[in-house]
Amino acid sequence: MKVPEMLIKVLFINSIVTSAPPTQITAGEGTESALVESIENSQTNLENAEDAYSAEVSRRQQASAAHQQKVQDLHDAINACDEATQLMREARQIDLPASSFLQTKETALKGHILKINEKLKRMSLTGTVVPFLKALVEMTQDGINWQAIDQIIQLIDDLRESIRAELATSISEDNADASYSAQLLESLHNSIESSRSSIQANSALLQSVRDNLVTLRQNLSDFQSSLQTNTNNLNALNSAWEATSSNFNAAIDRLQRDIQVLGDALAFLAAQE
Repeated sequence: MKVPEMLIKVLFINSIVTSAPPTQITAGEGTESALVESIENSQTNLENAEDAYSAEVSRRQQASAAHQQKVQDLHDAINACDEATQLMREARQIDLPASSFLQTKETALKGHILKINEKLKRMSLTGTVVPFLKALVEMTQDGINWQAIDQIIQLIDDLRESIRAELATSISEDNADASYSAQLLESLHNSIESSRSSIQANSALLQSVRDNLVTLRQNLSDFQSSLQTNTNNLNALNSAWEATSSNFNAAIDRLQRDIQVLGDALAFLAAQE
């Protein structure tokens, strides 16, 4: 290969080594770094969403269990009110002195009232049984009369309505909480699926970028090796060219001297004639 051709080849390879591959590698490394950061962020979001999902499932289960227990207590209290009302209605049908009432109905009635109190002790309705007990004490002290019975029946009716209102409110609040929980869980589920999809897509893209970087780095290494080889060849050709040129110039000098000597000889011979 001639020196000019080798020089052109070396310059071409050098232009490749110093431009395209390094630029592409730098861009690829930037993409790789961005993808790694995105995957890490998605992984953090995924873990947070999964933790929040588990926590909400647990919270809702506990809230539902507490609601079911409260509903049961309220129903039991309503039943106790119904039984207490029935006892008082039965008392209206008889005419007994206070002592007889104490022996027959008062203990059962008081038991129902205390049962109501037990069921409502964790609720804001607890204080509503106090008038029952007060009215019951007054009735057992003063004897049974229609006015006392009607007072207690009215108190029971009022309490029953309060319990029913509390039951309706509790059911409404639980339905609202269930709806909120379902929406939150759906949102968290979507976030989990989105994070998983993002991680999967970016992981595949990251692998592709890394594979491409391996190819680019190998190509760059090959170009650098080729550049070194051709540079060495060019240097060798330059050295050979310099040696050839030096020998050529020396030969020309000798030839010119020989021509000069020959010319001088011819001139001398011509002068002798």
